Amino acid sequence: MRHRTMIGKVALALTFAVASHAALAVDYSCDGPVNGVTVGPGGHVSAASAGGQQWGYFCQLGATTNGVSPDACKGMLAILLSAQASGKSVRIWFRDSNSCSTYRGWNWLDTMYWGPSMLD
Repeated sequence: MRHRTMIGKVALALTFAVASHAALAVDYSCDGPVNGVTVGPGGHVSAASAGGQQWGYFCQLGATTNGVSPDACKGMLAILLSAQASGKSVRIWFRDSNSCSTYRGWNWLDTMYWGPSMLD
C-alpha cells in the first residue's frame, strides 16, 4: 500500500510541474534590425541578427523543418533579405517562458509562432 501512495504522490507532483511550466509560457514579440542574412549549405536560413535574435535558425529551404514548410521558408527569407536591404527592422513573435534578451544563437527558433514581419 505504501508503494501505491508514493507513486500517486510522484504522479501528482509531476502533473503540477508540467502544468506550472505550461502556465509560464507567454506570447511576446521581439523587434530589431536585420544583418547578415545567410543560407547555409544545408539550406538553413539564419541571420547574424534579426528581431533582436542572433544566429538563430529560422527554417530550411527544401524541407519542412521547425514547423515551417519550404514555401513559407522562402517567404521568410524574402522578408529578411528585404528588411536587410532597406535597413528596416523585423518583429518576431515567440511563445515560451523566455524573453527577448534570451540568447537563442545556433539553435532553432522553435518557439517562434509568427513572423518575421518587416516594420516601418
